[in-house]
Amino acid sequence: MLIDLLRPPDHESAVELVAQHGTDLQPVLQRDFIASLHAAYTADEVRQQLVAAGLPQFRVEEVDALHFVGWGVAPEAI
Repeated sequence: MLIDLLRPPDHESAVELVAQHGTDLQPVLQRDFIASLHAAYTADEVRQQLVAAGLPQFRVEEVDALHFVGWGVAPEAI
């Protein structure tokens, strides 16, 4: 199981998310937060990576505006 940030569709959305969730952060941490959002994958990109890795049975779902959750069991681990 993993939880990670989702990449917003555009810079304006990233700025809005930081304004909503990072108002108490110092400016340097707000910049890091925006950079992390821009560097994140979309849920579809993660799904494609899992298929390419031979793990199409893994699930990926967006759980809120900031995060996705991915989970599954690799065949070798069963």
